[in-house]
Amino acid sequence: MHRTERYLSQCLIAFATILLALLLEMLVVSGGLVYFWPQWLLLVVCYWTVRAPDMLPLGGVLLLGLALDVIHANVLGIHAVILLALVYLVRKFHKRFRLFPVLQQAFFMMLITLVYQAALLGFEYWLHVEKSSALFNLWYQMTIVSSFVGWPLLQFLLNSLSGRREHG
Repeated sequence: MHRTERYLSQCLIAFATILLALLLEMLVVSGGLVYFWPQWLLLVVCYWTVRAPDMLPLGGVLLLGLALDVIHANVLGIHAVILLALVYLVRKFHKRFRLFPVLQQAFFMMLITLVYQAALLGFEYWLHVEKSSALFNLWYQMTIVSSFVGWPLLQFLLNSLSGRREHG
């Protein structure tokens, strides 16, 4: 396959997976599953940032964060700022991140999700948003663990979808 065709194919797969992550964020999850529902958009955007850092510009990440604010009915800009800051951090260290074994990458993604949740809690508490009391629930923090478990699975799925082989 020609290099340009491969890049376009990769862009199409990235667009489709980001769109799917947004749809998963919109999905209303009931019962106990809500506590184990990962931050899909964060994981997918971080995957593509590590895989191809120049494919998704920071302006696009900002728009995705604004879409997440609309989906979750938050104050406009909360998810956008947090997502933008974390993607910038992942982009800055993407070369090192690629060298880590998968379990170490999963631990790093768990830390990224922890920072995401803590920043979200901080912003919502600071802005006196009523939803912030739900974030104090320790069960809600299980999304951090689900990100740890979900990262290797997501990476395997997206690598096989795009035809990339990883070791580690």
